[in-house]
Amino acid sequence: MNGSKEFEFAIETFLNKAKIDDYELSIALENERKNITECCDYIIQKVKEKKVNAMTDSEVFNLAIEYYLNEEDIKIKKNNCRVVTGSEHPNPTLPKSSDRKNKQMSIFDLM
Repeated sequence: MNGSKEFEFAIETFLNKAKIDDYELSIALENERKNITECCDYIIQKVKEKKVNAMTDSEVFNLAIEYYLNEEDIKIKKNNCRVVTGSEHPNPTLPKSSDRKNKQMSIFDLM
């Protein structure tokens, strides 16, 4: 599953800012074999491998950098999940305990 457009935009915006101060990253972002959609799929895959329900912004952005700086071809598995970014939920709140029993948390619900 591809990340939402908001997720892709958040990652792409971060990378465009980060490349200003990181020459190695700016070169890596020019790699035509890599793209933002696959980068987001890579992040989702890594989060699922870690078996966590949420990660900090920094952890997510570091995975994006890892994707681009890794020179190998990366095998991406398609995952079925829901990604929530800060732009979708500017003030995230935890569901009430009664709601948590019926709702499966997504990997980014707490971001």
